[in-house]
Amino acid sequence: MRVRRAGALAGLLPGRSLLLRVSRDDRPDGGLPRLEQVTTPGRALTVSFDVDDTGDEVGSAASTAVTVRFAARVTDPVAARRLRPRLRRVGEILLGVTALVARQPVVVVAGAVLDGGGRVLAARRCYPAGAAGRWELPGGKVEPGETEPRALARELQEELGATVVVGDRLGPEVPLPDGVVLRCWLAAVEHGDPQPHEHAELRWLDATSLESVAWLDSDRALLPALRDLLS
Repeated sequence: MRVRRAGALAGLLPGRSLLLRVSRDDRPDGGLPRLEQVTTPGRALTVSFDVDDTGDEVGSAASTAVTVRFAARVTDPVAARRLRPRLRRVGEILLGVTALVARQPVVVVAGAVLDGGGRVLAARRCYPAGAAGRWELPGGKVEPGETEPRALARELQEELGATVVVGDRLGPEVPLPDGVVLRCWLAAVEHGDPQPHEHAELRWLDATSLESVAWLDSDRALLPALRDLLS
């Protein structure tokens, strides 16, 4: 985690602001607390806490910038001096929160979509170049503020055009590059016929045909759990 400070919190004066920027190579998998305003009798201190989440593809240069900006609207120097200890305390709290968030991994969810007949749905990637032609369990990234089941239901609706019911976790957590982790969840189609809207091909596989396709390395780590389930 890299922290860059502009100005000094203890020396904050009227008309100035302090920018704390925390950058890291992975992104939070949930929403962040927000402290929008702290009030002092006769004076006001506005504190904003913003997140800029970048990096769309797993394996790309993904990062999160957490910006904390303080703006004290105080014209009385005596009042400004009294306000400084409170500013320091607010800064300590927010820096602690950003440090905690920076340790949270980026989560990608994969759906083990079952057909009720002992088969699981596999999808053949068509991009990026390094993954094209290989097979995976469909899914995608958990966005800030989403639970993993909700993220998986959204991703499968987008990728397959089908509504699913998400069940329990399946298999191990699989580490991916850049601090990302892959987690698999069981799912069943509730409405619609899965179509390859974002993949080159879909295929239903049973326990005996799991090895008939070239899986991505990350998804291959889930095959033992899938095989036990389908058997």
